[in-house]
Amino acid sequence: MTIPDLTYTPERKTLTYHPASILHGNEENRDYITDDLKMVRKLQPRVETYTAELTTLEDVDRAVAEYASAKAFSVDLEWSTETGKILCVSVCKEVGKAHWWLIEHREANWTWAEIAPRLASLLGGRAIKVGHNISGDAIQLANHGIEMAGDLIDTLVLVKMINELYPDKTLEHLALRFLDMPDYAKAMQPYKRGIKVVVGEKRVMLKKGMVIKQVYKKSKDYGNAPASILGPYCACDGDAGWRLAKKYVPAAQKQKWWPLFQMYMKAERVLARNTVEGWLVDVKVLDKKQKVLEKEAAILKRRFLRFIKQEGLWGNRPFRFEGQGLEPHEEDLRRLLYRRLRLKIMAWTDTDKPSTSAKGLTQLWRDKKNARNERARQVVEMVIGNGKEGDDKWLGLRNYEKLIGTYLVNLRNRLVHRERREFKFCERCHSVPCSHKKTTIVWPAGWYFCPGYSLAGAKTGRLSSRPNIQNIPPAIRVAFVTRFK
Repeated sequence: MTIPDLTYTPERKTLTYHPASILHGNEENRDYITDDLKMVRKLQPRVETYTAELTTLEDVDRAVAEYASAKAFSVDLEWSTETGKILCVSVCKEVGKAHWWLIEHREANWTWAEIAPRLASLLGGRAIKVGHNISGDAIQLANHGIEMAGDLIDTLVLVKMINELYPDKTLEHLALRFLDMPDYAKAMQPYKRGIKVVVGEKRVMLKKGMVIKQVYKKSKDYGNAPASILGPYCACDGDAGWRLAKKYVPAAQKQKWWPLFQMYMKAERVLARNTVEGWLVDVKVLDKKQKVLEKEAAILKRRFLRFIKQEGLWGNRPFRFEGQGLEPHEEDLRRLLYRRLRLKIMAWTDTDKPSTSAKGLTQLWRDKKNARNERARQVVEMVIGNGKEGDDKWLGLRNYEKLIGTYLVNLRNRLVHRERREFKFCERCHSVPCSHKKTTIVWPAGWYFCPGYSLAGAKTGRLSSRPNIQNIPPAIRVAFVTRFK
């Protein structure tokens, strides 16, 4: 029915209660509002993902030429967590349409040698590359000698900067929550069912005797999924990343933090390259520093044990240590400070126990009674020290434990020996296949530290690495030398 003199638009509208009515005690409206919103969601136009598999090299060549000449496109990789092989790649530059093809999957029709130059040509152009947690893809590509050129847009970082406190930033959740992709859920269901494999048995001892129990481990290695599941799943990921960028990038470009986001994206490429190339480390300096620190730590530990024994603060029961044998046991330290020395508790842990953290221990001296306890002050200084790392002041047992256990021992075990390497690199476009004059870079032979890093590992949104290379103490940082000679 049309009404004269009124503008008519053939749209379907739904009248419902205002959601705020629930806040005013009208709980009976909750079901009505829920049903109405569900109906509106069903009526919303949806664009499903059309996934097209490329089965011949001619199809791949045409797709590479088409996408490499585009202004921007999204890319997603799936790789094996067991072998490190890149199994599938998908690209998308139009909402609802994505192409995918297998690479090193067991069902692939070609070898890596045939696909590698085509993949390098696709990703080596100046088109903007979009992806969700694209740093992981960049690391895998760098492991295979391929680097993403052009500007990058990581939708994971973008969502973090838009709303840092949003609880779930996985692509699956964002796609189903904000992008209205019904086919994404369809692509996920067979994938989740298709890769569950039984990897072994486990003997479980019960009170009545030995029983064999079958253990089902959910292997998330993409190599276990067949191409019929892996391909559409990878293509839907590419389409979802493209939709996220189309949805949020225009508004983000108007924000004041957009230049910071662009700088962050440039850092991703550098960090991905450093993860593969690594930092050259002088192991002689590390070994020498470790001997010196172990000797100093042993002296301080003997002094600590002698002090608490002479002062009658500990009985015949041995005082326990953790880690490399230098970190005082938390329960023993708590008993020493708050029972033997009778210090007033100034800070508590989340489990309602007296805090033994560095911050908690430094707060003890705010109380006048605690401040007059000189024996307690000496114990605390021997545990946490009275200076910062790198100073000439006294380090504590906890500092030595961190320096030796967290950094020296762990770092030494993570080093990889590599021979001398040389290649040409373009500093202008950050890519090898280009027409510019290139600089010859030489990596000398030696021991290299190649840390992994993650964008989603820290709640604050900062980069996290294993181990944390951002906090390497100055005493150990001197062992890192430049590889460019």
